[in-house]
Amino acid sequence: MHSFGMVHCDLKPSNILVFPGPGGVNNNELKIADFGLVKERGICKDDNNFWKFRFRGTPFYVSPESLAHGEIGTPMDIWSLGCIVVEMVTGTPAWWQCLDQETLMFRLAILHETPRIPENLSEDGKDFLRKCFARDPTERWTAQMFLDHPFVIDQVSAPQLSSGSPLDLHAPSFMHLH
Repeated sequence: MHSFGMVHCDLKPSNILVFPGPGGVNNNELKIADFGLVKERGICKDDNNFWKFRFRGTPFYVSPESLAHGEIGTPMDIWSLGCIVVEMVTGTPAWWQCLDQETLMFRLAILHETPRIPENLSEDGKDFLRKCFARDPTERWTAQMFLDHPFVIDQVSAPQLSSGSPLDLHAPSFMHLH
């Protein structure tokens, strides 16, 4: 999608579907759903070249540049991916401490905060998230770059576990177990 100049604009856990892959239940495939907000890369301006201060997507997964400037670019999906990974690792949303959208917007746009990276994540996992949460969208890695990141490669090649919990499927390969 990104290679065609399109941005999903609403990546979140409920828009990622898991299907059994060709190897069965231990070889799941992920598919992205809900393309209702997909847009072409660009900046949201109206016909008079004024900024449209509307962000796209679900507030707790929105990127700072989308919120502050109305920018629509592939880096906003990467920021959302980072929020999703934090939620997968911790079981709670990346911005769980924000009680409402206004607090989140203040923290993102005014205080320039980024989500907290889980301490129990491997160094590769922390590096992955730091690259997702780069404040400057031009410094954020692309989806293509992430395919070669050690965190992703380790997950793809990690031995599968027999577990009833999807959160535990790959836990030993990226969590520090004590």
